[in-house]
Amino acid sequence: MTASLALVASLLWGSSDFLGGRLSRGLPSRLVVLWSQLLSTVVLAGALAVTGGPRHGTAAVGLGAVAGLLWVTGLAALYRALAGGAAGVVAPIASCGMIVPVLAGIALGDRPGALQLGGVVAAGAGVVCCSGPGRTGAAGASRRPLLLAALTALAFGTEITLLSRPGPDGGPAAVLTTLTVMRAVAVLAVGLATLGSGPIGVPRADLPALALLGGLDVAATAAFLLAARDGATSLVAVLASLYPAVTVLLARGVGGERLRPVQGLGVLATIAGAACIAGGGTAA
Repeated sequence: MTASLALVASLLWGSSDFLGGRLSRGLPSRLVVLWSQLLSTVVLAGALAVTGGPRHGTAAVGLGAVAGLLWVTGLAALYRALAGGAAGVVAPIASCGMIVPVLAGIALGDRPGALQLGGVVAAGAGVVCCSGPGRTGAAGASRRPLLLAALTALAFGTEITLLSRPGPDGGPAAVLTTLTVMRAVAVLAVGLATLGSGPIGVPRADLPALALLGGLDVAATAAFLLAARDGATSLVAVLASLYPAVTVLLARGVGGERLRPVQGLGVLATIAGAACIAGGGTAA
């Protein structure tokens, strides 16, 4: 069951990343984040009310709020990166957020295993290859999406590290509370950032796609949290880190993207490195 949930999270995250990037090409990324998460927050709040209210203590709710701020920062950066760069390059770089839990473990006294160290080297080499000649030929235009993807990795990696901390109750009710707090904080943060930035309305025709986007991301996070509660952290992290491959496949199959050979090698190396970082054991 744990492996199945982690694979579902990977599939849904990859699909939501692709859809979010596509929507951000026609709408400002701030509006894509605001409306997709507003719609999903309404649904989550309703579900929370029906099930009897929050199931977390004050400290855990605060943790969820911090995770929400990190999440919205990473998501906004990701959508802007996908809107301005090739998804096949951006997504694997963003997946290197798995480095953050490894560094957190080192700070707490863990020793990375050989597989994790090899993953760091592979991911670093992959990023260098991915940042090779861009399709547009403009160095500045091709570098900005890479920097945004790196910010995404940092924000998402820190968020996952916080959410992976064991809590008093990791059951479905607690997961629902965490998701609701995260999304509510995200909507508030984006709403405040949007004030004075122009109209916040979106075409009615885009609402179904925005609702689908919010639902995909919420479902992916729920699947990840439910999988992680069983304690098989390495297995869950490995399977959940496969989502860039989903984004790449969708970008090629639906978006018709093509990568240069050096960038293709970089994508493969980055995905392999992320998987090794997430799945490698720690030495005793």
